[in-house]
Formats: sequence, structure tokens, C-alpha cells
Amino acid sequence: MIARGEAGREWRAGWPVVLAATAGTTLPIVHLYSTGVMLPALEAEFGWTRAEISSGPAIVSVVVVLLAPIVGMLVDRFGPRLVGLAGGLWFCLSISLLGLGDQPIATWWALWALVSLGAVAVNPSVWAAGVSRTFNASRGLALAVALTGTGIGALLVPIAAGGLLEAFGWRQAYLLLGLCWGLVAVPLIYAGFRMKDDRSPAKPEGTVRSGGARTILLSRRFAMLALAATAVTFAGNGIVINLVPMLIDRGLAPLEAAGVAGVAGIGSIVGRLSGGLLLDRINAGIVAALSAGTLCLGVVVLFLLPASPGQAIVAVAVLGLAVGVEFDAVAYLASRHFGLEKFGLVFGTITGLLALTGGLAPLATNTIFDVSGSYFGALFLSAPLAVGAAALFLLLGPYPADDGPHAAASQKSRKA
Repeated sequence: MIARGEAGREWRAGWPVVLAATAGTTLPIVHLYSTGVMLPALEAEFGWTRAEISSGPAIVSVVVVLLAPIVGMLVDRFGPRLVGLAGGLWFCLSISLLGLGDQPIATWWALWALVSLGAVAVNPSVWAAGVSRTFNASRGLALAVALTGTGIGALLVPIAAGGLLEAFGWRQAYLLLGLCWGLVAVPLIYAGFRMKDDRSPAKPEGTVRSGGARTILLSRRFAMLALAATAVTFAGNGIVINLVPMLIDRGLAPLEAAGVAGVAGIGSIVGRLSGGLLLDRINAGIVAALSAGTLCLGVVVLFLLPASPGQAIVAVAVLGLAVGVEFDAVAYLASRHFGLEKFGLVFGTITGLLALTGGLAPLATNTIFDVSGSYFGALFLSAPLAVGAAALFLLLGPYPADDGPHAAASQKSRKA
């Protein structure tokens, strides 16, 4: 009852932070999902190859990997509000500037370098830091709701970009996409993304939690969390991103495969919200391990059972459920095991690693296909990785004694 009452108080006071963070998490989706929409128009105008055009988002991935830890330290030093607000303004402006793309292609790459500087400042670790500082008893659910912004962005960006492209052409489409997204997201961030302890989170106790950056990043617990997160991301992304060709390879018609693949998005939202509720009730290491095990189950069902639309829907739904939980669980585990004082550095570093892993996983999966002529080999890569990640999540063990959603109540009981 105490925890439930505390959760209610947190939501009454902190819902604007969650709303603003949800708007913030849509931002990193804009450049990813608009590129595919604009690609044919750019190809037709400049004669660039699709690989050359797609190198823009690749530049962003590299910069995020390199600079995410630095942005994390800025979050710890100046607070997530300042970093998120400045990053949101820069990012939306840089999206609009993509409409200036021209020959030579180096101009296009230079514009994407500007986008990358904004993208790293609006990566999910920034918004997760603000939510984690605002919520304790209901932190898992709050993170889950905030991170649904990625799904909202994935739904809305292609529609908005496609409509603008058809009406105005690609140059004006980029200009208006950045402007419109900024007019919605930035005011929400400015008005709602306000934390009481934005620049001075309470200093945690405990050996690892109170150590400096070097102590934390070289600790056994950080290595286990980072390795588990990258392993399960590699296993999941390689499968989920290539679902349509995989389902076609299993015998489904192209249109049928596309429809079935969409079930993953629904499963992801359900998994994210239900996982958020579980994170507030049981140890997040157990939740993450169950999710990794579920991912392994989905992969096995997809590849080993006889192919049929019904079986494919079940397998894809299971995969979506698993993928929806993992990122939230990793953010939650980082906040509980390492505290909030250096959460930006810890989770920012992990986010950078996940950005690199997320880019390499589809490449590895398709390389397996190119070599073997089948996606079956991906099973033997993904399934053991998921099982290994589950084991590492469990080995993290309980949270430090001074943290957890019921820590305050426990401390009061001990004093009494």
C-alpha cells in the first residue's frame, strides 16, 4: 500500500516529465524513418547509390557511439533538461537543413554530421535520466511509457515525411519536417521536462555506486550489464529488422510477410508497458532474463516449426514482446545498480554500445544469408546470445541495499 500510494504521488507530480520525455524519444526516430521515404527522390535527382544516401544515418551511428559517454557526463553535470532542450533545438534545425543537400555528396555527408551532433544529445539516455530522477516507486512504468515515443515516432514519421514529400518535394519536405517536429516536441520539452534535482541528484552510497567514472566503468557489474545488453540487442535486432525477408524465406508471400512483421510493433508496445509494471514489482534482472529467454523462444518457433501464417504471427508477437522490454530493463538496472549521480555516463555509454551493436546485427545476419543462402544460421547466432544475456542479467543479483522502489519504506521500518 505504501509503494502504491508513493507511485500515485509520483505520477501526479511527474506526468509532465513523462509526457515531455515521450516527445523527446520521438526525435531520434525522425532521421532514421524519413531517410527511406526520401531515398528514391534523392536517388533520382543526384544519381547517388542507395548505399551512399544511407551513409548519412551511418554517420549518426558512429558519432553516437563516440560521443554518447561525453553527453552522459554533460547530463550528470548540467542536468538532462538543459542537454535535452539544447539537443532538441539543434536536432530539429539540422533535419531542416538536410533540404540543402547538393552535389558533391560530401555536402550531404557534412549536413548529416550536423544531424549527428543533435542526435547524440537527444538519445534515449537523456530522457531516461530525467524520468529516473523524477520517479522511484513507479520508475519502471514511467520509463516504459516515456520510451513508447520510439514507437509513436516509427508510426508517424513515415506518414508525415511521405505526405510532405508528395506535396512539396524532398527539399521542402525536410525543411517542414524538422520545423513541424520542433514546434511540437521542443515546447513540450521546455514546459514539462523539469526535475526538482535536475543538476544535483542525491549522491548514492555503496562501493560501486559512489565511485568515480573510472571505478564504475571498470567494475565487474558494469561489464556484466553492458555485455548482457549488447548480446541481447545483437540477437534481437538481427532478427527483427530482417523479419520481412526472413518470413519470405520461410515461404510467406511478400504482402503477407509485411503484415505479419507489423505484429512485432504491437507486441513491442504491449511488452514495454507490461514490462514496466513488472520492473516496479520484481527485480529487473529477472525481468530482463525472462525477456531474453522469450526472445530465444520466439527465434526457435520462427525457424524450427513448420512455416505457416499462424505460427509466424505467434513467433513475431513473442519477438516483439521480448524486444519491447529489454531497453527499458537495461535503463532501470543502470539506475538501480549505479544510482543517479552518474546515470548519464553509465547509461550513455551503454546506449552508445547498443547503437553500434544495433547497426552491426542486421549486417551480420544478412552476411550469414549471403554466405549460406538461408537465415537458419542466424538461429545459431541469436539463440545462444539470448541465453547468455539471460544468465548475465541474473548474475547481477539484488540491487544495492540503499536502493529500490521500497527502499525508503524499508529505512523507515528499520528506524522504527
